[in-house]
Amino acid sequence: MIPSEVTILCWSEPESEDLNLAKLAEFLGLKSSLLRINTGSAGVGYLERNLPEHPACLAVSGTTLARIFSGSNSDNELRSFLLRRVSHLLIYATEPSQSCGAALSYLTEGAVTSIAPVQNPESKYEISPKHREVCRQLTGLTFGRTNERTDLTFAGRQDNLSSLIKIGDRTFFAALERDTCTIFIVGCNTVADIDTVVSPLADVGSYFSRLIPAMMFLKRVFRDKAWHARKPYANFTVDDPLLQESYGFLNYRTLLQTMDRCGFFTTIAFIPWNFKRTDPKIAALLRSRPDRFSIAVHGCDHTGAEFGSDDTTLLNRKVRAALLQMNDHQQATGLAFDRVMIFPQGKFAAAAMKTLKANNFVAAANSPSVPSGRAAGPVRLRDLLDVAMLNYESFPLFLRRYPRDLFHCALDLFLEKPLLLLEHHGYFRKGYDDIAEFVSRINSLDENLSWHGLGHVIEHSVLSKIGSGPDLQMKLYSHGACVANTSGQGTTCVMSKADSGNLGFEAVTLSGKPVPFIVESGAVNLSVHVDDGAKVRLEMMFKNPWDGLDSGSRMPEHVTAFVRRRLSEMRDNYLSKHEPLLSFAYRVKDLLVGPQR
Repeated sequence: MIPSEVTILCWSEPESEDLNLAKLAEFLGLKSSLLRINTGSAGVGYLERNLPEHPACLAVSGTTLARIFSGSNSDNELRSFLLRRVSHLLIYATEPSQSCGAALSYLTEGAVTSIAPVQNPESKYEISPKHREVCRQLTGLTFGRTNERTDLTFAGRQDNLSSLIKIGDRTFFAALERDTCTIFIVGCNTVADIDTVVSPLADVGSYFSRLIPAMMFLKRVFRDKAWHARKPYANFTVDDPLLQESYGFLNYRTLLQTMDRCGFFTTIAFIPWNFKRTDPKIAALLRSRPDRFSIAVHGCDHTGAEFGSDDTTLLNRKVRAALLQMNDHQQATGLAFDRVMIFPQGKFAAAAMKTLKANNFVAAANSPSVPSGRAAGPVRLRDLLDVAMLNYESFPLFLRRYPRDLFHCALDLFLEKPLLLLEHHGYFRKGYDDIAEFVSRINSLDENLSWHGLGHVIEHSVLSKIGSGPDLQMKLYSHGACVANTSGQGTTCVMSKADSGNLGFEAVTLSGKPVPFIVESGAVNLSVHVDDGAKVRLEMMFKNPWDGLDSGSRMPEHVTAFVRRRLSEMRDNYLSKHEPLLSFAYRVKDLLVGPQR
């Protein structure tokens, strides 16, 4: 059986670590409750009355545990009760004190005897290769540096502990069985506050010890009651290239051979300005292999910061021009495109997200970046932990990363995000072995990983969980979302998508048919029945307040785009293959226009 909630035991009043753990449980879609105890109410009788029925899930900080087991005459009775009534116990926010060490030693019957700070500042986290049911996609990885300010390790009888994560030769995160209870202990003195305001460029991995072990515990205990992706997805996107036999170091036929051999999928981030320049033979190649290739929208003209303006009329015109050119390209080549925007140079303003929403794009994909233009509001740590960022006009921004660091890719998958990789033609300078080797390592993270086109991956990035009733709860991110029912019976799906209410709805459809919905509490909510074995697509469409408005001729933009594209292609096709010439060209550019920042 799966517990109904996580009970957080706190001494008198909850401390910040207790409240932070409750926020983390809520983020995962779980119910939590704070159970206050003190000297007069720390006995078996009080806990018997106030803890949920077995199986109960209990979390307690190291400081509270030390107070519970300090000098009590009923320690044995209390310990016996906890290990019998509680199925899963998390001990978090530990500290290297004698009282905390003694309490842990007593509870674990000597399996843990003491706690100490990390000694070597160069130490790394080493995740066990044996406990995939807890560590999931992070299983077997070594990474870091550890955090000297927060990280601790245990000493004790290691043969009685399952070391889930080690730092050096000592245990940092452990599990052990006692009676009918599985005890998890985290060697970190705090829990991160996921409502902390952070930079959009913040590295979630730097919060590893303060968040991920607790998340491992909660995901393991609550399973399908926690928000989870029903399948992990991945995509590899190459930005900028023309659809010609070769572009710079990229050759489409060689790339296809590599994909077939290694089992991955490539989306081409296609610049709409190039809509008349596609080689029919390469169009035919991509058209014949929709299982390996797709294209998405990469800006409009791909000029400098073209979506970095606050002028919504100008932005709307650019989005409309991009769509017109992509539609013309589709008509001429037969190549459909994903209605996903990839911003040139990663630069965008929050206002651009609103115009994408008004033109019924399903999402945007971008490398982490700070929006330009008017302030877009604060970004919290929870926003970076989520499947997609919804900070900018509630339009989904999915984050991409380069194929460099396996740990951050695994962390994305652990957090239920799609893994979105990006590169440019220069990545293939030395051939295709690098992408083949990295994909092999990625595929080893999760045997269920499924590679698809960018649009497919984004539209299938839906979180679900089971509740107390028969309905399936779903959290949507994209404005086009695909849902498949494989439960063996018809299911009512209760869906919710955050929405700022900044644009009116034109319609919400399920597989092309309008469905009723309500907008309340900052979200659009609806309930639909999905037959067993059915696959449906939900689409949200919005009114465009800039219809019929214009902000001048695009002729100057066409001239700028023509010059920029030709120069970029000269760089990619010729200068990039001659390092001295390329270096000289960049120096000349810096003298003329200044270095790029």
